[in-house]
Amino acid sequence: MNLYNLLVITVALCALEINAMRKQGVAVRGQLMCGSSPSNYTRVRIVDIDTGPDPDDTLDEKFTDENGKFELNGSTRELTDIDPVLYIWHDCLDGLTPCQRKITLTIPKKFIHNGDPKPEQWVDIGILNLQGAFESEGRECKPTETQIKLPKFEVVMTARPLVTVYNEKNEPTETQIKLPGVFRAPIRPDIVNFIHDQIRKNKRQPYAVSTEAGHQTSAESWGTGRAVARIPRVRGGGTHRSGQGAFGNMCRGGRMFAPTKVYRRWHRRVNVAQKRYAIVSALAASGVPGLVQARGHIIDQIPEVPFVVTDKIEAFRKTREAVTFLRRSHVWADIEKVYNSKRYRAGKGKGRNRRYKSKLGPVVVYSQDNGVVKAFRNIPGVDLQCVDRLNLLKIAPGGHMGRLIIWTESAFRKLDLIYGTEVRKSVAKASFTMPRAKMCNADFSRLIRSEEIVKAVRPPKKTVKTVRIHRNPLKKSALMVKLNPYAAVIKRAAILAQRKQQKNG
Repeated sequence: MNLYNLLVITVALCALEINAMRKQGVAVRGQLMCGSSPSNYTRVRIVDIDTGPDPDDTLDEKFTDENGKFELNGSTRELTDIDPVLYIWHDCLDGLTPCQRKITLTIPKKFIHNGDPKPEQWVDIGILNLQGAFESEGRECKPTETQIKLPKFEVVMTARPLVTVYNEKNEPTETQIKLPGVFRAPIRPDIVNFIHDQIRKNKRQPYAVSTEAGHQTSAESWGTGRAVARIPRVRGGGTHRSGQGAFGNMCRGGRMFAPTKVYRRWHRRVNVAQKRYAIVSALAASGVPGLVQARGHIIDQIPEVPFVVTDKIEAFRKTREAVTFLRRSHVWADIEKVYNSKRYRAGKGKGRNRRYKSKLGPVVVYSQDNGVVKAFRNIPGVDLQCVDRLNLLKIAPGGHMGRLIIWTESAFRKLDLIYGTEVRKSVAKASFTMPRAKMCNADFSRLIRSEEIVKAVRPPKKTVKTVRIHRNPLKKSALMVKLNPYAAVIKRAAILAQRKQQKNG
C-alpha cells in the first residue's frame, strides 16, 4: 500500500468519526438562595466530564441575576453520551474562610437533549438553599480561566472584612457582605484629580467674540510725516470720533488681542483604563472614614463606613420617606451642613443662573430605580448614581476623594461583578483588571527595620575608607624632597647662582 492510499484511508476514517460524533446538550435552570436572601451574582457552570487525556468541556457558564435565578443551556459533540455536571461557586455562610465553596451536582443522562438552542426539556433544580452542607462539596482556591494569573511572589488577601447591612430604620440585619475588592484598590489622588479635570472639560460650550467686533468702522492710517502714530484712524470730521485710533487692541472701540475662536480644543479624549482606575480609586477612598471626614462630611453617628442599607429604599417614592430614612440613619447632619452653607456666588455666575452655591452631601448608589430617584432628588446636596454607570464627577466632585456614599445591598454586591476582585477579572468591563498596589504595606521604615529583613541583609560596614589626595611634587617642595632628597641641593644651588648673577650684572 503506497503513501497516497494510506492518506486517503486516514482522511476517510477521520471524516467518518466526525460524522459519528453527535451533538448533545443539557439545559439547567433554577434559583439560588442564601437563607432568606437571594444568592445573586453567583457563578454557575455546566461541564461535560471527560475521562482520559481529553479535557473537560465547558458547555455554558453564567452568573445568577439579582434574584439568584439562572438559565444555562450548552452543547458539544461527543461519540458517547456526555456526563454533565453543574458547578456552583458561592460564599454563603463562609465568613472569613479563604477561597469559595464549590458544589458539584450530577445531571441525570435522561435530561440530555439534541443540542437545540431552544430545548424542550429543562432540568429545573427549583429553589436551592446554599446554607446547607452538600455531599459533593469542596473548596476552590486556584484561579480558573476567568480569573487572573497572579505572579507567585504577590500576596493575595483571601480573608476580607465583613460589612453589615442595615435596614431603613438603621437597625443592623443578619446579612453580612464581604468587602468588595474595589475597596482594596490603590488610592491615587493624582490620577483622580487629572481624570476629573479631563472629563469635566467635555461639557464645555464653545464661545468666541464676533469676527467683526472692533472692525465695524472706516479707518485708515495717516502714514508717516504727521508726528502721530501709524495706527489706523477714523475718517471724516465734525465729531470727536474722527481722527481717533481704531482696530488695534490698544484703541478705544478696537478689537481684543488674539480674538477667541470657536475652533479651540475644548474637549479631551480620556483613556478608558485610566477612567476606570480613577473610579475604583475614588470608591476605595470612600471606604476610609478618615478621608470621608477630611472631605467635610459629618459621619460621627453613622454606624459604619461603607454604609450599606437594604434594597427597600430603592422602592421609596416620596421625599418624606427619604427624609425619614436619612434622619434615622444619622445622615441628616450632613444635609443640614448643606443647608447652612448656602451662599452667594462670587463673580459673574450670579447672572448666569448660578446665583447660589453650597456644599455637597452624600450620594446614593442604587441598582434598580424603583422610585428612589424621585424620592431623593429634591433633597439639597444629595446625588443619585446607578452602580452600572458611576460618574467620577459625582463620586469625587472637584477631584477630591472621600465622598460619603450610601449603598443599597444589591448595588454593593454588584461591585465584584462590575470591577472584579484581586483574583477574578471583571465580567461587565472587558479587559479590565483590578489595579494592585506595588507595596502591600506602605510603612516602608517599619519594613526595613523589621527583624526578618535585618537578619537577611549584610551588616553595615563601619570601616572608614580614606581617599589619598594626589599632590603635585613640582608645586610642593616638601613632597619633592621626600621623593628626591637631592632636590633641595639643586634648588639651593639655583638660588645661589641667581643671586650671583644679579650681583655681577
